[in-house]
Amino acid sequence: MRTFQVFVFPFLFLVLLRFAPILGQAESFERGNTADLPAAEAYASWTQFAVPDTQTPAIDQDGCLNYALAKMAVRYNLPVDGVDGLTDSYTYYTTFVHQLLSPELVKTDHIAEVYSEFLVLTEFDDFSGTISERIQQAYTYCAQTGSGNDWGYILQMTTTSGSDHYVLVDTVDTTEQRLYLLDSGSLYASYLGDTETTTRGYCLQRIYAYHFQKVLGDLDDDFRLTQKDALLLWKNREATPCSVGDANHDGMLNLADVVYLAQYVAYFAGAQTKLPFFIDAVPEETIAVPESQEFFAAFSSFSQWNGKIFQKQIRILQ
Repeated sequence: MRTFQVFVFPFLFLVLLRFAPILGQAESFERGNTADLPAAEAYASWTQFAVPDTQTPAIDQDGCLNYALAKMAVRYNLPVDGVDGLTDSYTYYTTFVHQLLSPELVKTDHIAEVYSEFLVLTEFDDFSGTISERIQQAYTYCAQTGSGNDWGYILQMTTTSGSDHYVLVDTVDTTEQRLYLLDSGSLYASYLGDTETTTRGYCLQRIYAYHFQKVLGDLDDDFRLTQKDALLLWKNREATPCSVGDANHDGMLNLADVVYLAQYVAYFAGAQTKLPFFIDAVPEETIAVPESQEFFAAFSSFSQWNGKIFQKQIRILQ
């Protein structure tokens, strides 16, 4: 018996060691491409996997739907425990998926339930006819439902391989009459009906239309985080409700929220090395007030930014 154990146990250990990576694949994601960039910078094009599958866009089970929902969460600054738009996109995506999405749940519905304070879901799936006819029906539906920033659309389609594919609509362009896309899991499609979407046989099946009620940190009510919001929060932080101005989701309204907005906007606009955010200058002696110390301390905690350069650009308002 002892001889059997001596032989079998090491053998089983080697087998488990050999197949452990395979057994763990369902719960893990491989870093790649834009994984280390902030989510606010990477959201428009991120693919977390080192070698994306260009034939079947659903890289993991419902992978492209996961991406579309995660990108929508970044775009509208939805609160996710433990991460935000400045978190690296790999950590943001995996946290979002593991925390909020499950194969046992209808993901599109569950997101609407979790974020009922922020959005309302409407589904539309009355499509018929050829691919081009469905494209026109989709544009008409989005343009008539709402082409403003307060509407977010996720398109569900099938591909030539028969798999489901999901994309987030970036813009409802009423001039060109097109739906511009953030094509989750693929970096090729630009708008619905372009060469890549037709080549890949994207046939529209359903639209998930999310009507947003508010965006944390959005002070001018345009449902986008811009430098104007950072400036308004800086000027009006004492009169702004926490439920509106808590941009970094920490349950408090303070100067750290202004810092978050300034960084988010710069990353989101692709301006990593410069800050598109300025405040009217006042005399230098006003800088040394406690508020400014708190502000610069919070700002300096983000290692990717140069606090000294920022201090030259911003002045405390009287």
